[in-house]
Order: sequence, then structure tokens, then C-alpha cells
Amino acid sequence: MVTTLPENDTPVSEESLMYHFKKSMPYERQTNYEESGREASTLTELSRYFTRLEMQADRKDPRMHQRKDNTRSPNLPKQQRGKEPRQNAKLSKPVTGKGCSHHRTTTHSDDECQ
Repeated sequence: MVTTLPENDTPVSEESLMYHFKKSMPYERQTNYEESGREASTLTELSRYFTRLEMQADRKDPRMHQRKDNTRSPNLPKQQRGKEPRQNAKLSKPVTGKGCSHHRTTTHSDDECQ
């Protein structure tokens, strides 16, 4: 914004400052301002308007990024969304014959557990 200001030492009017301030904003922000129908009478009002727009955009952005990161598969039950599909709940008995389906462990067999 400073590069667009006049180089001489004459004081710059508030209208001129507002003009340069608006022109230094991104095109999208300028369009939002024009579509809002607002007419700021001071540089402070104009600054507050653009600051508010930026704050609103900052609040929306994290939510959008979070939604993109947490893509869910609609086919999975609610408890398993976002997680790796779980293995079958039944514990298959190892070849050695040890495996307790109640405790889901291989340290002892169903026969030893009672």
C-alpha cells in the first residue's frame, strides 16, 4: 500500500488514503465492499470493515480445512468412521490350539478358562 502513495511531502487527504487503501485490498475484498452497499466516511470505518471481513474468513477457513481432513466414508457405522476397519471381533484360535474367545487372548485356551 505504501508504494501506491504519492512520493512528495504534501499531506495526503483522508479520501486519498481511503482510495489507496481500497485499491491495495485483494480484488475479492474490494468486490465484497462494493456489493455490501456501505460507504465508509473515514479511513477508520473502512479499516474496521476490512478487518471484520478478514476475521470472518479466518473463522471459516479452519472449519473448511477440518472438514477436508476428516473425510468420512458413508458406508461405515458411526463408531468406525475415520478409523481403519476393525478386524473381525472373533479371535481365531492359533494353530497351537491356545486362544480364549472370552478374554481375547492367546495366553490360554477356552478349555483352560472357566
